[in-house]
Amino acid sequence: MLCNINPGTLSNSLRGLTRISAETELALAETSLALQEIAAAVAPFQLPNDANLLSRLLEHVHESGITAEQIREHVSAIFGSNVEQQ
Repeated sequence: MLCNINPGTLSNSLRGLTRISAETELALAETSLALQEIAAAVAPFQLPNDANLLSRLLEHVHESGITAEQIREHVSAIFGSNVEQQ
């Protein structure tokens, strides 16, 4: 579960069937931005589709103070300087 929100509740809110709090909306926006930054940094690899794995990844990145730039540097080191940034 991302942002401690039930997937059904998230689905219903995205379809306009229910409302979520402003705090939850903010957490979802921040999480979405963080995932976008990490996804760009790990290219050409892909993030997992499993919400639990994504939550663990975000938790580790946050707790460790790892930046998207640091991730990008490590991925670039794997492939050399020929990694195409997308």
